Amino acid sequence: TKTDTKNPAKPMQAKKQYSDHLLPVYRRKRTIALFTLILIVSAAMLLPPKGYTVPFLTFRLILFMLLYYRVPGIVACVALVAYGVFAWAIFQLVPITLTLAGIAAFILSVGMAVDANILIFERIREELRNGSTPQASIQGGYDKALSTIVDANVTTLIAAVVLFSFGTGPVKGFAVVLLIGILTSMFTAIMGTRAVINLLYGG
Repeated sequence: TKTDTKNPAKPMQAKKQYSDHLLPVYRRKRTIALFTLILIVSAAMLLPPKGYTVPFLTFRLILFMLLYYRVPGIVACVALVAYGVFAWAIFQLVPITLTLAGIAAFILSVGMAVDANILIFERIREELRNGSTPQASIQGGYDKALSTIVDANVTTLIAAVVLFSFGTGPVKGFAVVLLIGILTSMFTAIMGTRAVINLLYGG
């Protein structure tokens, strides 16, 4: 046009403004793509190798407890190993053949044992932050966490009894393993860890 002929810089300015407008969009898309790639790579690194799911997840669980809780984490890991030994001994005495449903129930009970330890340790930390002595914090932590742990485990036990009463085949196996696992985990997670922590910190 005549205006463009008189002022040739205008088309260049319009092109520059268009490019400047698109640049943030390009940068945002590139950032999203990079973030997505990082997530995919991270997820692939966190996935367990094929055939080693249970050992891999157990190792990660123990590592978390050790790094986050230090000495209480070591006690929790020892209690977890003791739980596994006791539960396996009971399975051999009953005897129980572990099917896929039974393994699922066993893993569920392990998770509940770890959950109980986390509840207790967080309560102890809360008491320590409030200025209590270590022994008073241990006492208060266990007392305050006990009701929550018992409520959760009793609810699961009722569900297991219902499954055993009305289920058949693998469902009954799941219920039996869950019952044994919950009762054993409550003993090791509450009484076992408390005895060792009291031994370490006095009282």
